[in-house]
Amino acid sequence: MQTRLTTFAVALLGLLASVVLTGMAPEPNPVPQRWQFDVRVGDLRFAKFETPDGQLRGYFFLTYRVVNNTKEDLLLAPLFELATENGDVVRSGRDVPQTVTRKVMEEVDNPLAQDQISILGTLLQGEENGREGVVIFSAPDMSARELTVFATGFSGETAAYESKDAKTGKAKKELLRKTLSLTYRLPGDVMNRVNEAMPLFEQRWVMR
Repeated sequence: MQTRLTTFAVALLGLLASVVLTGMAPEPNPVPQRWQFDVRVGDLRFAKFETPDGQLRGYFFLTYRVVNNTKEDLLLAPLFELATENGDVVRSGRDVPQTVTRKVMEEVDNPLAQDQISILGTLLQGEENGREGVVIFSAPDMSARELTVFATGFSGETAAYESKDAKTGKAKKELLRKTLSLTYRLPGDVMNRVNEAMPLFEQRWVMR
């Protein structure tokens, strides 16, 4: 019996060592331990607009609704990033002119929708106080066939994480935040699919 326990302990220590060495990130708690908003995300869409410099450029935009069903009023300050399988990462609003924002809001055609700046502020409790949001990304490399949108600011859960710097080999500490991960698979040539809905392929929570 003792031999079996010793073997199990050695195996467990080996597993823990493997996690530390490979820098595996923690997973979110299955049951939320901190505050968390309810988020309902719409389809991803593509649009082309002429920018102030006269160039025709592509943009992705996404609509969502967020509701505070916690037991207290909380600050709503979401941050969205779009990543491709090619390694491109684009933050929402970056390189998006105001003229493009206005045109996208017209395309959305929802009088309750707010852009990523207007939506910031205290989110009161209850379905009746929910907010509608729109985020816009300057389109990255159009050869990508899979996009993932990462959205933080909808959960208060965090986790400390230590990994090794790839260049120096030194340990570095990070604070990971519970993040909503939304994956979309693009149907063929996106440039010719203006304003077509790109259905959500996978939605899950991750620590990032």
